[in-house]
Amino acid sequence: MADDPAHRQVALRSLAATATTEAQLDALRKAAADDVDLSWRMLERLAELGAVDDAAVKALTDRDPDPDSWVRALAVDSARPDAEKKDATWRAIVDEHKVPMGSLYDVRRAFWRRPQGELLAPYSDRYLEMLPTLHQHGMIPAMVVSGALFPRAGVGEEFVAQAKAAAMSDDVAPIVRKRVIEGTDQLHRVLRARSL
Repeated sequence: MADDPAHRQVALRSLAATATTEAQLDALRKAAADDVDLSWRMLERLAELGAVDDAAVKALTDRDPDPDSWVRALAVDSARPDAEKKDATWRAIVDEHKVPMGSLYDVRRAFWRRPQGELLAPYSDRYLEMLPTLHQHGMIPAMVVSGALFPRAGVGEEFVAQAKAAAMSDDVAPIVRKRVIEGTDQLHRVLRARSL
């Protein structure tokens, strides 16, 4: 599909999200040579596979003209199967409020990697603990953060029930409650489909 100009970008982005073989990774490296966005997506995938080179991340950060390229580098770190990197990402979002709202979903995509479920499992409790405080930074941050950080890996049906119960607390703002309920519904459907 990447040979068809009408489908090239979508095909290469899909490859960047799923590449596993050396042939696929080599094709991706070749296609990403002059494409900064695709290069970041490739580095996220390599990070998830535990094969990212810190020098490559630094070089791309320096090459990228976007002043927020540090967020893309954070996303690469977020994709790593590394407890310290996951914790640093969580703190950058939740405690330090460093990540711009418009970039949260990109960082979320990198953070919640299904093959890293065991590493991510503790973040479901951290997510539930922060729900009552999310409204303290305003309605839009509460809405975006509660949606972006909703656990997508390392959780099962037990978490669906816990999240629904936590969302119904009087301490949770309505906009946060709505996001959590939407997230639990989607997660329940995904888990049910995986079990079929």
